[in-house]
Amino acid sequence: MNETLIVTLTFATISSILSLLVGFGIGWLAQSHAIKSNPYHRDNLHPEMYDQHGNVIPDEIFALRFENADNIKRPGTGGDFGEGYSSEWIEEEEDD
Repeated sequence: MNETLIVTLTFATISSILSLLVGFGIGWLAQSHAIKSNPYHRDNLHPEMYDQHGNVIPDEIFALRFENADNIKRPGTGGDFGEGYSSEWIEEEEDD
């Protein structure tokens, strides 16, 4: 092979790899900057996270978790949960 062709292919390969690495680095930094500068993107927020004027609520969100969520009594027989049956919580009896 011609020595000029070998040198040209070597420089083309090295410059392609370096360009790819620089592009990934710039993309990573740009994405990081975009997330840090705009953490509340309007498309990702639920309606309950806005106040009456449409501004994002700056407070922390309060969440509930029910410990005994599997203690649901369904009136009637047959069918899956949610087929027109009203659900009631089974109340635990208190020992006095």
